[in-house]
Formats: sequence, C-alpha cells, structure tokens
Amino acid sequence: MKRTSAPDHSEALDFISRLPTDRYIDSEMQLRQAIIDLLQEKAVAVPLTDVCRDPKVTEYRTELLPSIIPLREWIEQRIGGEVETSKDETGRYMLAIKATGQHEGESKESKREQFFEDLPTDGFTHDEVQLRQALLDFLQNWKAAEPPTLTNAGEDNNVKKWKMRVIPKGTPVTMRNWIDRRIGGEIELAESASSQLYFGLRGQLDLSMVPKKRGGGGDPPYKRSRGAP
Repeated sequence: MKRTSAPDHSEALDFISRLPTDRYIDSEMQLRQAIIDLLQEKAVAVPLTDVCRDPKVTEYRTELLPSIIPLREWIEQRIGGEVETSKDETGRYMLAIKATGQHEGESKESKREQFFEDLPTDGFTHDEVQLRQALLDFLQNWKAAEPPTLTNAGEDNNVKKWKMRVIPKGTPVTMRNWIDRRIGGEIELAESASSQLYFGLRGQLDLSMVPKKRGGGGDPPYKRSRGAP
C-alpha cells in the first residue's frame, strides 16, 4: 500500500497543543498505560516499531491520534517525563521507562523484592485471595478455543478491581511477576515470540489453538513460566 508523505512537524504540535495542559483525556490515559505496561513488562528498551505493533497500543493510538500524527511525537510531547526516546546503534528509535536516578534499576528491583517480602510466606492476604479467585473464575468462564492472554484478563472488571488492590499503581510489580511468585504452581504463563502472554491452569495450557501467523512455518516458540519455587 502506498504510504502518504510524512506529516509536517507543526501539524503534530498543533494537534498536541489542543490537548489539556493540566491533565490527560481518557484516551490518552489508556494509551499511556498501555505503553508503560508494555515497557515495564519488558524491563528493557523496546524498539518503537514493536511498541506500535502491540495490540493495545494500536487500539488506543487509533482512538486518540489522527493517522498523520506519529506516536513518537505524542510520547515525547505528552509523556516524555516517564518514557524516554533514544536511538540505538543502528538508528532505530527505542523506548524505555525513564530512569529517575543513577541506581534506578537497582532501586526498582529492591522495591520489587521488598513488595514480595512484605507478603505472608504461609498464605495470602485477603486481596490476594480475591485476585487469585478472580483469575481462576476468568479461566473457568473463558469460552474461546484459543487460551486467554493477561491482556484479556486485565479487561475483566473483577480481575481489574483486585489487581489494583494487590498491585497499586506505581508499584514496580507486574501481574506477571505476581502470578509467577505467588500462584505459579496453579497458573502457568507462556510468552509468544510476539510478546503475547498466554495463561492457563498449570499443565492445561494448550497453545496449539493459538492462530499461527500467516506465512509462518511450524509452531511459534514459547517461553513457559516455571512456576513458583
């Protein structure tokens, strides 16, 4: 398909200038969170092209931005304080959560470990019990042949409610971290080559029903979680 010419920089700035300066509109909040969730999940710099291909980012980007506005422009102008844009040695644009200090990586890891150390070792908190049950209920009610992803689960109101209580906003812990560390003996995760995180009951996660990419040969590689120690 023939690509239209690149937008003028002033067009992007004009669109962005019409957005509120003291808050994000709803579609911006959704796009911002989708990008941050992806970058936190990876915990490393991610090519901008990969971010643009993420299903959630694509969905919210389409809702918010006219097709002529580059995602990079919106990121730099609106969430540049949280997300850092850079170029790698080949000239590719890369995105990463912006570090706030010299030892940000070590600090984040230590905070993550402290989060789990503060949880009971011989059981679950009340909110953890509810989140665990919400995930199990979601799996039981899932009707599609293809296994669900964590993104699917995150759209469930009950899962969303208890996730927010167990893992408050700003906590350096993802749902993936929590599942692996706390209920990995019951729930198994598998990451596809396209970074989709499928999940199911341990020993029952059937990835054979995941649609294969058009033109691809053989089964895609998956990285399965080993479960809680």
